Amino acid sequence: MDSADQLETIACRWQGAFHNQRQVAATLARGGPVAPELTRELRTMLVERLEAAQLGAVVLYFQESRASAPQLAHRQRVVVLGVDPLRGAVRAEQLFFRGGPTYDRPALDATWVQTLGPEAFDRHPGCDLFFEAEPALDRFRARMDPGACRYRHPQDGEVCAEFEMLLHPDQLWYRDRSLRLADGSVRGEVDGFSWLLFDRVDGAIGADLPALMRQQGLGG
Repeated sequence: MDSADQLETIACRWQGAFHNQRQVAATLARGGPVAPELTRELRTMLVERLEAAQLGAVVLYFQESRASAPQLAHRQRVVVLGVDPLRGAVRAEQLFFRGGPTYDRPALDATWVQTLGPEAFDRHPGCDLFFEAEPALDRFRARMDPGACRYRHPQDGEVCAEFEMLLHPDQLWYRDRSLRLADGSVRGEVDGFSWLLFDRVDGAIGADLPALMRQQGLGG
């Protein structure tokens, strides 16, 4: 599969509705003490393809929400897919919304997002993702270059982010954390830097989730 074919395959696999219900249910069924490495919070993710030629030829928009704050987008990004000519690999350029926090942002409708121009976003090239095909496992692995995604936090000084994703036909895995460069301490991480496993959803997302939310004490 050449790079152009890989790009379209990645774009198709990345689109859709996902949730981590199966992973959370397994953690709850396991029982035992709470640990940061064990995923206990229900998350949903919606990834949509935008008609936004002003940003790029292949543009995706995703929002991820947590059951504890369903009205907010915990992670919210626009990504532009293209083939990096120097590497011959698919690159996902991450566009960060200007204004407001980086995480836990108000949810935005895709039809409005696709009207935004480049001036609505900040670009941090070191935070872009590069995809590598792993055909034996029928998946793509995406990650940032080690140590490349650095930014200055108002309270914590210079911070380095680490992110990695596995993209299967019917699953999406990722792990994410940030480190303070001043002392190497962890500033923030998702579930102890463990892999989060999202399964693709057929039909309306959330229709089969109330019972699990009640188990977490998040529903009526």
